[in-house]
Amino acid sequence: MKIALMSKEFINNDIDFNCEQIISSIKMLAGKADLICFGEAFLQGFDSLSWKYKIDANIALAIDSKPIKRIRKIANEHKIAVAFGYLEKDIDKIYCSYIFIGNDGEIVNNYRRVSKGWKEYSITDEHYCEGKMLNGFNYLDKKFVVALCGDLWYEENILAINNI
Repeated sequence: MKIALMSKEFINNDIDFNCEQIISSIKMLAGKADLICFGEAFLQGFDSLSWKYKIDANIALAIDSKPIKRIRKIANEHKIAVAFGYLEKDIDKIYCSYIFIGNDGEIVNNYRRVSKGWKEYSITDEHYCEGKMLNGFNYLDKKFVVALCGDLWYEENILAINNI
């Protein structure tokens, strides 16, 4: 399996630009890689949240949002898997998530960061949440586990990953 780790420019709060970065990479690497991986919070930009829910609710995206549907469609058309971080909105909750889309455009895994270090903990409220657990999944006969940045600062998470 050929995996491309992408370090590309992103613009905070410019989902259209960041989405185009993902799509242009899919087109550029089609037939050359099996999977393209972008970083944490890439779709909205790493520093895009204000930590005020009324504002951030319009920045975070649902898993079935138009930009994610578009990326899924392009991944399917070019038969390449893609994974990227995004700020996920699920009903009234916001998560720091990482989505893995297969080469058929289907969502293989949607991971929600389990560690609290992604947010301004002292000023955020119950709308800003963490996932419950680290989990593994298989793709093209390979085992994957997603963890984001601060998840790896905790020994219990390292042990959980090793057990998976």
